Amino acid sequence: MAGFGTASSGAVVGGRTDAPTASHRTAITENWNGTSWTEVNDLNTARAEVAASGPYTSAIAAGGEPNSTSSESWNGSSWTATPSLNAGTETGAQFGGSNSDALHFGGVTNPNSILATTEHFDGSAWTEVADLSTARNALGGFGSGGPSGIAAGGYTGTAYSGATEEFSAPALFNKQVEGQLFFNSTANAFKETITDIPGATWASGGALNSGRYAPRGSFGLQTANIVAGGLGGSGPSLVEQYNGSSWTEIAEMNTAGSSGIGFGTATAGVVVGGEPSANIANVETWNGSTWTEVNDIPATTRQLGGFGTSTSGLVGGGKAPANSVTAASYTWDGTNWTTVSNLGQARSSMGNAGASSSSGIFAGGEQPPNSTYGNVETWDGSSWTETTEVNSARAYLGSSNSGIENSMTIFGGAPSAAAPYLATHELWNGSSWTELNDLASARRSPGFGGTSSAALAAGGYNHPPGTLSVTEEFTASLANKTITSS
Repeated sequence: MAGFGTASSGAVVGGRTDAPTASHRTAITENWNGTSWTEVNDLNTARAEVAASGPYTSAIAAGGEPNSTSSESWNGSSWTATPSLNAGTETGAQFGGSNSDALHFGGVTNPNSILATTEHFDGSAWTEVADLSTARNALGGFGSGGPSGIAAGGYTGTAYSGATEEFSAPALFNKQVEGQLFFNSTANAFKETITDIPGATWASGGALNSGRYAPRGSFGLQTANIVAGGLGGSGPSLVEQYNGSSWTEIAEMNTAGSSGIGFGTATAGVVVGGEPSANIANVETWNGSTWTEVNDIPATTRQLGGFGTSTSGLVGGGKAPANSVTAASYTWDGTNWTTVSNLGQARSSMGNAGASSSSGIFAGGEQPPNSTYGNVETWDGSSWTETTEVNSARAYLGSSNSGIENSMTIFGGAPSAAAPYLATHELWNGSSWTELNDLASARRSPGFGGTSSAALAAGGYNHPPGTLSVTEEFTASLANKTITSS
């Protein structure tokens, strides 16, 4: 069987109860609380010789006999199937820091082919990375996560091994799928298509029907976006939808307001918190035609951050009543909210991006009175980690929130609650921030959405002229890049 967690909060999973036959493989999971064992929810697929890693509340189990590619994620109470390993293995080893950061290596595949294969899981897919130097199975492994760990011992197929190998890598694995690769025979060089983000500029889009700022929620893509509520004009009750060229008024929310957060798509979104006149905890979902009130967040909050989908999201930070700023975070599973680890830095009115409740990023933000941050934190499904700060500290900014945590842009905002406001635009590539072409109209608190290569800024506030209705689109086109090798 495999084990994960700690001496006071751990589990064993899978294994074999007798001879190596299908009827003797088990899916049983048992929790150890430091004193006693308790059987909890089983694996979806019974297997022996499985590998597992992570803390008790955020683990992953992968591979196993018979030559399985199965991978399952554990959240402290149940197992959920995740994308499969690329290569079926049994008696492999694994280490990792969470169910969105694991390294699986070695093992054997029938008929008795010993493997050096190494795969990394980032929460959405397994990707092959550098192989072990010595192929082996039945080995041991430990480490803090994808960036670093140890493989030791094992069997090479002909002899037992005492070899120890160390694995190290960047803090984030980045797999880029940019376009086509081709060979230029005239230049005798390989070229690839890339998204030319640094060379892109902002262009005018269709104006909002009613100018406003600080929406209760904005979400979706550049070509399919929702801006719900806000301040200025008829903002608090008005909801508009963008089709890539013009805005159309659609069904109003059940609770009008401003200064909340939205995430999801134009046909499956969520709006959380805000303030009609005082802080609220209300949550509404949008299915493309109607709004539905669902379970409230645990605390009344406005000016919070958030990211994800309508069935897997996270919100955090924001202002509680009496203007105090919180570091609390909550995940959303489509029905219920769960309290998770606090942010390292309490903040409100920040930029945000992320694909699900397992991974995301918060950038910048404010802590009253009028103190703004360049601080940036990433979320790995179980904890927040501080990373490289933005170049221009600010709050009340827009961001490309329909993306992934290692590729986002932030734009506009304010270095304090007072004017002048910013047009500054920055790109995050997973390790550093780069200034890009500015917005044409400086603004704070716009509606926003899209991806790092196709972002949207709608409305906002500047002084003068005040409330804005103007929409700007940032679109990066494809370009060619020469690839050299030696």
